[in-house]
Amino acid sequence: MTFAYTFTSTHQDLIDSYEAYRAARTRIRGWLRATLIAFAFLWLLGAVMALAAGSDVEAWWEPVVWLGIPLGILYYFLVKPRVAKRHILRSNPPVQEVGLTFTDSGLDVLVAGVLRYQRSWSEFAQVIDAAKGIVMIFTDGSAHWVPNRIFKDSQERVALAEYVMARIPGADARAA
Repeated sequence: MTFAYTFTSTHQDLIDSYEAYRAARTRIRGWLRATLIAFAFLWLLGAVMALAAGSDVEAWWEPVVWLGIPLGILYYFLVKPRVAKRHILRSNPPVQEVGLTFTDSGLDVLVAGVLRYQRSWSEFAQVIDAAKGIVMIFTDGSAHWVPNRIFKDSQERVALAEYVMARIPGADARAA
């Protein structure tokens, strides 16, 4: 069986792919991330106000903890993703013509005017079936995004996802 798609990839596709990967990796929904960020801001504000008001500090590490934990949460859930998105936008053209062909030997990728290469099924590490598309992650850390808009209907999307997932080797087969 062969699946072939040609579409115009945009910056929004790349951001959607990153968001789907991040949601799958952290397993935290968007509303929960927003709540964590809000609580971290409140915690940080409270800690700064307490320290500015001259609260007694019994040990040197107390202000470090009270400031470090919310700053760590804000970095991980707010700053780091924004930096990654900015990098994605700067390092990729706004639109690219992409061709993906899934065959029994693997995935053939054609980025118009840039490159063409083939990925064997042994290089597939994970498939994330997200709300806006399918993310395919490879053993070298790179990924490909297949947006929902390229499918004729939901059955074609499900068929491709099942086809790809059925061909991904287990960790044991990849290590051999």
